[in-house]
Amino acid sequence: MKKVIIAALLAASSGSASASLGSKPGEMVGAWEVETVIDGFSDTKRGITHTKLGADGFLAVKCDKPGLGSLYLTFFTPKYLGSDRISSRVHGAKYRLDDAPAQDLPSPYYDGKAASIIGNKATDLLKGLAISSPKRFRAQFLTYDNDLAEIDVDVTGAANAIYKTAAICEDTAFVQ
Repeated sequence: MKKVIIAALLAASSGSASASLGSKPGEMVGAWEVETVIDGFSDTKRGITHTKLGADGFLAVKCDKPGLGSLYLTFFTPKYLGSDRISSRVHGAKYRLDDAPAQDLPSPYYDGKAASIIGNKATDLLKGLAISSPKRFRAQFLTYDNDLAEIDVDVTGAANAIYKTAAICEDTAFVQ
């Protein structure tokens, strides 16, 4: 089941899971599995960390190539989130850490059943997630069909998992 999740994450971020990519066995850090994926042609390391697959989706922290600012978050849901480019519909997205008030999710990029937070906004959100050390992360998205998609995941150990992934990804924005 874990390899199916990894293949889905790789396919969602790079178009397809390539036979040239290898994966080292994952390490469990709280509710997170931290893995190192190595490109068989360039030996480039990528970090990918994800929560267990839940009934409503899951959360992943990863990079596509190493370097400063490379970490991003991706939320996966069973519902279609993709944008309606014809009408430029704005999708509402909110998140909540434990019992704190809900906040707007910063400008998600939608791709099918995934919503990703990239760039500086991802760095800020990941740093906040690491510093506050919540146990639950809830996210709510307005789907393409104006339905709600909700994710409720256990993020115990998020700080350690994020820092380990940042080290694999050589994202120095997370140096402690």
